[in-house]
Amino acid sequence: MEKTRKRHILPIVLIVLEGILFLYPVLKNGLIYGYDYPFHLHRIAALADSLKNGIFPAKIHPISCNQYGYGVAFFYPDFFLYIPAGLILIGLPLENAVIIYFVLGFVICGSISYFAMEYFFGSRAQAMLGTSLLIGMPLVFHALYIYFSIGSYLAILFYPAAIVGLLIMILKDKKKYGAVIYAIGLCGAILSHSSSFIILLGGYC
Repeated sequence: MEKTRKRHILPIVLIVLEGILFLYPVLKNGLIYGYDYPFHLHRIAALADSLKNGIFPAKIHPISCNQYGYGVAFFYPDFFLYIPAGLILIGLPLENAVIIYFVLGFVICGSISYFAMEYFFGSRAQAMLGTSLLIGMPLVFHALYIYFSIGSYLAILFYPAAIVGLLIMILKDKKKYGAVIYAIGLCGAILSHSSSFIILLGGYC
């Protein structure tokens, strides 16, 4: 068990370093103003405000639309946004909470992808290379830095787990292991961004 843990330390460290490199502009200069910047920051701030006022689950945000309220959560999943909203409730500024959300998403999704690929390829080097290429692909960069679409950013990071999990189910012996990875990828995508989940299903077809 101890030997197994040690052999995975380096890949996880490399994923963290890639995350720091990928998110360096955000870590250095703060959040970058993309197309959907105001909308998504308001979503998180409104969710935190709803939780503060005892509204859970917060499907309608009372402070939205000039205090009339708006049910944005009926159209955009809020599941993972409870993380930055919770950080705001314990005293973190909105921007810092969102940055932590970005970092956690990158590292956790990257780690899940690595372990799935390590089993599929049987090689740490190939798994690390595949993970680095997939979680650092231009689509992720575009979602974060151009559109500032925090939902699709996280959903796309779940794509590798969904794809590799399905391949493990089809091509490898450990069907249950593949099914778990596949389920994590699909559930992560649909709980992050509904449209990105539909795109993922379209890719299967």
